[in-house]
This record gives sequence, C-alpha cells and structure tokens, in this order.
Amino acid sequence: MLEAAADRAAVDADVLDRVSRWQLLAEYARQFPQHRDDALKSASEGRDYEVGARKIGVVEVNDQLFIYREKGQNIRVPRNAIPDDILLAIVEAWFVGANQAGNHMLLGAYHVTRQRPDLEAAQREWSVAARRGEPTGRQLLRLLDDPLLQSATNR
Repeated sequence: MLEAAADRAAVDADVLDRVSRWQLLAEYARQFPQHRDDALKSASEGRDYEVGARKIGVVEVNDQLFIYREKGQNIRVPRNAIPDDILLAIVEAWFVGANQAGNHMLLGAYHVTRQRPDLEAAQREWSVAARRGEPTGRQLLRLLDDPLLQSATNR
C-alpha cells in the first residue's frame, strides 16, 4: 500500500517525503519482533529486571507462556500478552549489550505502533538516535507531527 502511495506521490516531493517516512516506520516496526524475540530468549535464562519501581524475575519463556516472579508470586501470562512495561524493560536491557543508535529507532517504532501509542516515548528514542548519528532519527521525528498519526493517537 505504501509503495502505491509512493508511486502516486512521485510528482510531489513533499508528499513523497511524507510517504517515505511512513515506509521507514513500517520497516522498523517489521524488524522489532525479531529483536523482541531475541530479547525474550535471553530473558528466559533467569534474569531480573527493573520495571519502573518494581523488580521482576523471569522464570520461564516459551512459545506459549511468559512466567515471571513478582512479590514472591509466579505470574503466568500468554506470551503474546506480556505487559508492555515488562516487555519494554526486557528489550531495553537486551539492547544495552549492543549499544547502537539504531536500537533507539526500533524502540521508537515500537512506541508508535503499540496498541496505545506513546508519541513522547518515541520522540525520546528517536531524539537519542539522531543525537548519536542515526540519520533516520531526524526523519522519523518529523513523522510525529504527521496529521494522520496525531489523529490516530487522539482517539
């Protein structure tokens, strides 16, 4: 669909630039699940994580379940229903091992494409990426002002 929009927009540089920002977001969003899965695989080795003011310990991660320990209790959730704050803590901790500006691009895309988008968090991530030399950071920062994104998050 974005390719069709790019073809139609080819005569208008501003519209083509806008479509290319959406394509870039789509590409980072497509890449995020592999990084998430790699981080969860690493988490299954029994690590503890700071989740805001809380501390959790990962007990087990498999294809169906995510089991973590908090306040002395094991909590079981379907793997596809891991709370966002816990998932984010695990992925961020995994990214620390490979301290690259591009990781912030992936985190920003995650924040925008979550069920409840967090544009402020995306802005923080993409700003860090831009400051650290990632050229796509500046491009996606401009996406945050796109009327389509604004209207989708204001619902």
